Amino acid sequence: MNIKRAAIIAVMLCLSAGAASAATATGRITFVSQDGHQLVLDNGDPFTLGPGVTLPSVGVGDLVRINSSAKAGQQVITSLTKAPPSVAVYH
Repeated sequence: MNIKRAAIIAVMLCLSAGAASAATATGRITFVSQDGHQLVLDNGDPFTLGPGVTLPSVGVGDLVRINSSAKAGQQVITSLTKAPPSVAVYH
């Protein structure tokens, strides 16, 4: 492998390391902050409401499906919906 190719690969790896990773989680809400911007699922994972995302009418005990992305060390919610009761929850 020549030096130019190695440099290109190194730059690509550095750029991909900073990219946000998407995730989907399903679980019961155990905590909602007073301002409604943060919540925690029953597996202990905390989430922060992303910009432009509104929290539907949910509360502690509700089963939800969350799509999120990792940004600055936090899981930021990109969408949140109530999950039907028949959805299996895996931790």
